[in-house]
Amino acid sequence: MVTAVTIQAQNLRYSVVWKGDSVGHVLANRYDSAEFNIYKIDSRVKIWVLGTRIIEYNYKTVYRKDTLIRAFTRYTRNGDIKAESTVSINGNGYDVVIDGDHQLLTEPSPIDYSVTTIYHNEPLETKSIFSERFGTLLDIRSPGPNHYYIEKPDGRPTEYFFENGICSKVVVDNFFATFTFEKAE
Repeated sequence: MVTAVTIQAQNLRYSVVWKGDSVGHVLANRYDSAEFNIYKIDSRVKIWVLGTRIIEYNYKTVYRKDTLIRAFTRYTRNGDIKAESTVSINGNGYDVVIDGDHQLLTEPSPIDYSVTTIYHNEPLETKSIFSERFGTLLDIRSPGPNHYYIEKPDGRPTEYFFENGICSKVVVDNFFATFTFEKAE
C-alpha cells in the first residue's frame, strides 16, 4: 500500500547586490509535509576581489513538530570547501560538528527557530536565533518595525527587513564586502 504525502512549498528568490550590481542569487525554500518542515538556502555569488571569487552557501534544516532535528551547512569559495557544519538532535541536546570540531549543545533545547527559518517566519517575539553555520545561539533585536539585527560571532551584523511576514531584504556584512539580498518578484 502506497501512502500519499502532501508537500506544500514556499520558494523565495533574492537577487544579491554588491556595489550596485547584481552578482548572484539566494534561494530560500520551505517544504512542509504532515511530519516535517524542511528549509533550504542555496546561494551563489560571483565577484571580483583580487581575482574572481565564486562564493556558495548551502543550508538544509529539518524540523519535526517545530523542533530542529537535523541541519547541514557548507560554504565554498572557488569550489573549495571553506566551512561545514552539521547539527543533530540527541537525547541530551544537539551534537554539533563545525569543521570537524565536535561539541554537545544542551542549551537551548529544543531549538525551535534558526537562520534558515527567518526568511519565512518574521521573528516578532523572538529574542534569540540559532545559527546552523556557527552552531550557537545569537541574540536578535529589533531597531524598528519589521527590522531585525543579528550580530554574528565574528562581530559583523546581518539585518533582516520584512513585509507581510516574509523577508524582503537582507543586508550581510562580511569580512571583505557588504551584500544586499533583494527579494525578486
